Amino acid sequence: ATNVARTCGPMWGLFALILDMGKAAIPLYLAVYIIGTPKWSHSFMGLAAILGHVYPIFTSFKGGKGVASGWAALIVLSPWAGLAATITAGPLIGITRYVSLGSIVGSAVGGGTIAVLAFLGYYPTIYAIFGTLGAAVTIALHRDNIGRLIRGEESKLGDEAEIQPRNQDTS
Repeated sequence: ATNVARTCGPMWGLFALILDMGKAAIPLYLAVYIIGTPKWSHSFMGLAAILGHVYPIFTSFKGGKGVASGWAALIVLSPWAGLAATITAGPLIGITRYVSLGSIVGSAVGGGTIAVLAFLGYYPTIYAIFGTLGAAVTIALHRDNIGRLIRGEESKLGDEAEIQPRNQDTS
């Protein structure tokens, strides 16, 4: 959604964010609250939503970093952990304008919160797997961003992307 916002404008970025979140939240919500699937499956569905976003079959397995889909799955599985991630990442992005920094910190806080709540007995213990693995995957996918943040080269929210022309192979 961030790349869409940079290349197409903020309204299209918001639209992409809603779609990215919806493709994780709707099926997971149906499975958890309507159909009533076994609790052990919820963590795996949340992780599948993240991995499906990162490695989509329709774009040669090249997708995003799974932040929006992971955030949506987190909100469905644990509204409290989703809230913790949101109130951490939102202001951080607003103050620094670094979406990647907010995504990294929000993933760590949200994943850590659901893991702690699961170990305290508020959620099934297996939700800790979703929290820790989901956060680890998201943070690992931001390794290039972490390097750019350290070097002071990371793009900020509101910066326009440099659009590179595609290499047109005429053979």
